[in-house]
Amino acid sequence: MKYLNDIRQDDFIRSGDPATDELVLTQEVKEALLDSIALLNSRELTIISALYGINCAAMTMQECADEMGLKRERVRQIRNKALRKLRKIIRQY
Repeated sequence: MKYLNDIRQDDFIRSGDPATDELVLTQEVKEALLDSIALLNSRELTIISALYGINCAAMTMQECADEMGLKRERVRQIRNKALRKLRKIIRQY
């Protein structure tokens, strides 16, 4: 399983030479996502990383809640707040 930080440029090469603009766009999207995620607070970052498998194996909301000592509903609320933050940040790019 590949994690976001493990993705390399050559992972996107399919057959033949990919278009340069496709590689640039892919790299820009990856950088924007990593920059955006870095702006989350530690709790939001932990939850988003766990739920979406960023730099770790993906977890269910219940598994994440159990590990953090929270209720599943609270994890859902934090996830939604973090996603709203990410959308707002990414729209600025």
